[in-house]
Amino acid sequence: MNDENKIKTIKEFLEELEEIVEQPRAYVYRGLANKCWEVESSLCRRLRKDFDMKEFQSRLEELLVRAKLKGFHKENSKSLSDLELLAQLQHHGAATCFIDFTSNALIALWFACREEKDKDGKVIVMKTDDLEKIKEVNPDDLEGKNITNFLAGDQWHKWPLLRLGSRNTSQQSILIFGGLKINRSEYKEILIDLSRKEKIQDELQVMFGISEDMLFDDLTGFAQANSHNKKYHYSARYYFDHGLELQKRGRYEESIEYYNKAIELYPLPKYKIERASSYINRGVSKSKLDRLEEAIKDYDEAITIYPDRANAYHNRGFVNVKLGRYEDAIEDYNKAIKKDPTLVPAYNDLGNLKAKQGKFKEAIRDLDNAIKANPQLAQSYYHRGLVKAESGKFREAIDDLDKAIEIDPHFEVAHKNLKAVKEALNKKED
Repeated sequence: MNDENKIKTIKEFLEELEEIVEQPRAYVYRGLANKCWEVESSLCRRLRKDFDMKEFQSRLEELLVRAKLKGFHKENSKSLSDLELLAQLQHHGAATCFIDFTSNALIALWFACREEKDKDGKVIVMKTDDLEKIKEVNPDDLEGKNITNFLAGDQWHKWPLLRLGSRNTSQQSILIFGGLKINRSEYKEILIDLSRKEKIQDELQVMFGISEDMLFDDLTGFAQANSHNKKYHYSARYYFDHGLELQKRGRYEESIEYYNKAIELYPLPKYKIERASSYINRGVSKSKLDRLEEAIKDYDEAITIYPDRANAYHNRGFVNVKLGRYEDAIEDYNKAIKKDPTLVPAYNDLGNLKAKQGKFKEAIRDLDNAIKANPQLAQSYYHRGLVKAESGKFREAIDDLDKAIEIDPHFEVAHKNLKAVKEALNKKED
């Protein structure tokens, strides 16, 4: 990608990503705040001058020996393997052989916008099975192997870090390691315009919940975010984030106060998306408190400010159902689907409402569309199964409930209803 094609919005980023990515699970991403930076490990950056694999290995082994002498390899009466110890050391800032990637492209975009505000950033998009040699590290590979076992020859390794602390889970971390530097030919780059970094970060937080608090959600990250050199910033985003956190904890009255402040601090027309999101979230809290007419007004306001937010129509439809305004709800659900044809909950709620009205054929059609939009969501098969059971199609209902349980074996209510439908079928046949 040349300098003329720098992206300025999340929408442009996703469009560019769609051009590159064929099979999402095969790709990993890395965000770099400066487009001039190489895709290399922190140890490579520390060594700086000319070095070879022999020196690279020697420095890693020296780091591990020193760490073990201090007892850092002991954790809850268990000895960490070399890889696990190195991962812990990197987590706390040591230079190691690992190159941090993530399985989430939007998280990589956040890191590309995090620092170096006077430099264009970039997101690395790498198809891991495009590398000449790459092997995934499994838990069994860790036991009894020292670091030299992983750095022999030109073998590269891919290690998903999902069990070594909350930060790795939040960042959906994947470590790539094995060689000194990943060749430029092995990945694509998406450049980020320096003038839009702050705006993109704001939108990532508001639209997707990606923020420093979310990505660095361990004690170390929290402490660093509140260190002596960090300014107190009671920005609109601060109030929005705290409102969201309180909402997640069920403290709806308090969350409303924070959303009030966020709405006050997000000026129009510059922050249309953010202000609309604040109204939508405040509407959710009011709905939870059964302040339904107030919730409707908040959704109305969000739609007036930013008419393209599908979830505003969907949420308003949900409240209209609670108020018994079924035709208004159907209209809202249809508008939500028109704005976002992939919004599966809107199809499900629309289908359930039509079933409640006895419109079983229409309900099944809506739930068919939900399954087309996402064939791997157990809820859609479950709801369609219930509608088919209500309309007397017990065998088809059993197939749908079986499918829901196949996708989610712990779907307890699906198990219960499957049993009930089978009993109803037996009675009918008798």
